[in-house]
Amino acid sequence: MSVSLNMNGVNQLSKGNVIYQKDEPLSSICLVLKGRVLVQADGVKTVFSSGNFLGACDIEFGAHSFTYTAYDDVVLYAFSVSSREDFQNILDKKPEYRGLLNTSTNYFIGELSRTLTKLEDECKSLREFVLAQYDFYQKTGTASGVLVDNISSVDILRKRKVGDISLCKEIDYYLACTKLPVVAQKNYYMGSKYISDVHYKQQIDCVFSLMVGCRTYADQLRRCFGILVGDEKNLFSSFSRMAMDMAHVGADNKSALLAVDELLAKINQAETYLTEKAGLDIHLDRERMESTY
Repeated sequence: MSVSLNMNGVNQLSKGNVIYQKDEPLSSICLVLKGRVLVQADGVKTVFSSGNFLGACDIEFGAHSFTYTAYDDVVLYAFSVSSREDFQNILDKKPEYRGLLNTSTNYFIGELSRTLTKLEDECKSLREFVLAQYDFYQKTGTASGVLVDNISSVDILRKRKVGDISLCKEIDYYLACTKLPVVAQKNYYMGSKYISDVHYKQQIDCVFSLMVGCRTYADQLRRCFGILVGDEKNLFSSFSRMAMDMAHVGADNKSALLAVDELLAKINQAETYLTEKAGLDIHLDRERMESTY
């Protein structure tokens, strides 16, 4: 539940307060004056500091695309905004806000781009691990004469390509802008209403293009994690049963036991990344895992 903000005035919020909730109707935006704010959605988890606008990227859509939470005790200025025209009036009265807006959006594009690259790398790595472990599981179980599971979600994963994402062509331009001194960016944007507006519209397209990419990779990572341990039929449970079945038939199950340990380590690593870096809410039944182990 988000806090109630004092409109067109300064707000002091404690660490942990939710400023805006994802999918909540947009009726205001904020400028961070002091402190840091956690910005989170599926695939995205980053921090904004002073000089950044919260919610400015969402005005065109009428709802917040991210959850904004006070990362520290923060000081914010809240603007009553529900349309592009409302925000335009504010920018017309305070040209310096144009510089802040475009510069902070450039920063966000840079953060999202780095997040996307990392998500792609993690997705490819986890996918390769899952496929390799499944192939080893099938071969080991069959060679030992024990019954193995056919995990259909692995077959689906094998047929799908990683990513297949189409990004805005202007992203590279705005990434180049982030390499310019902040003062130079601010002075450039605040110098012309026309330039600021054109850039802002393109920046919003870039932000949402990157968001869709991050969400796509996040969904693929979630599916891989489900195959590892979350789904009804998963590699951790299947390997564990196979190791016990191999022992029952007198087969050497050392390689299967080592694989279970390797899976456990990968599950822990993946859970940490998904929750701490990718902003995903992962439900892992640790008690069941320990019992199986």
